[in-house]
Amino acid sequence: MFSREPLFLGRFVIDCPELMFVQYMPIAMPGTELRIPKNLWCFAGLIEQAECRASDEQYIYLTAKRLFVGPHCLGNRPGWHTDGFGTDDINYIWSDTLPTEFCVGQRFDLSDDHDISLAQMAQQASPENFRTYAPGSLLQLDSTIVHRAAQPVSEGYRTFVKVSVSRHQYNLIGNAHNYLFDYEWPMVERQASRNHPIGA
Repeated sequence: MFSREPLFLGRFVIDCPELMFVQYMPIAMPGTELRIPKNLWCFAGLIEQAECRASDEQYIYLTAKRLFVGPHCLGNRPGWHTDGFGTDDINYIWSDTLPTEFCVGQRFDLSDDHDISLAQMAQQASPENFRTYAPGSLLQLDSTIVHRAAQPVSEGYRTFVKVSVSRHQYNLIGNAHNYLFDYEWPMVERQASRNHPIGA
């Protein structure tokens, strides 16, 4: 697998007025329009810039975190990974500080097994290929782009947003429920090693 650069879609400023941890909340389901809860409207412009459109075949999920982060609390799970490993999911990410770190322009020899491949990414990622983008950058990622959470050396508040477009139900316990929809999915436990969005 060749890890290329994410697609840069521009730089944007968002004013997030409160601390939050919203994980993979569905904001569109197959055949529905976008439904964004009022307390998350501050991210509506970013979702529009990502050009995410409701469709008859895809779900759209919103992750929005404003947390106090530091060297021992990254705000996301650590380690090199790809979002939606082995799927055709598309993700859009944005942060106001401490940008995500990418390993670009490098070929990775990876197993199809999610956990084995994580260890292989950690072993193979070369520092000369590490790259970050300016704070406020909106980036589009497919499942071949290797990256990891920011590695903060100091403490402070960080807002991170991810919009995920997928044909799959993200059905893990702890994902945020959107009460603007009437739905009840069977939910399964998260795996300890990483945040696999799709349960077995």
